[in-house]
Amino acid sequence: TQKYKSWGQKPILMYGTIDRAVGVVLTEDIISAICVSRVPNIVAIPMLGTSCSRELERHLVKLDIFTYVWLDGDVKKKSIALKNRLKSLGLLTKSILTNKDPKAYTKEQIEEIL
Repeated sequence: TQKYKSWGQKPILMYGTIDRAVGVVLTEDIISAICVSRVPNIVAIPMLGTSCSRELERHLVKLDIFTYVWLDGDVKKKSIALKNRLKSLGLLTKSILTNKDPKAYTKEQIEEIL
């Protein structure tokens, strides 16, 4: 089932302070992004689904920052495919594979996972 429906371009939402960030985490949803952004020096961007728009890809390349892909546990293949796509664009990237959504973890657990 489809969790998000959007028409036209998806907005790029960013949680955290980019000028102090050492990494950016891509998540599926806003609540997960908010939870991840509580970790110091991390910025989180919800993709509002499991795909990364070309506009977001261009934005990430401009940021030139380590990028984590942390999607829900039920879409691990998509997470790995997105990681590989971002690596092909020259980004240092890691796919985080967990059984639960990022929003299911505490701040301390997220810090350990990252």
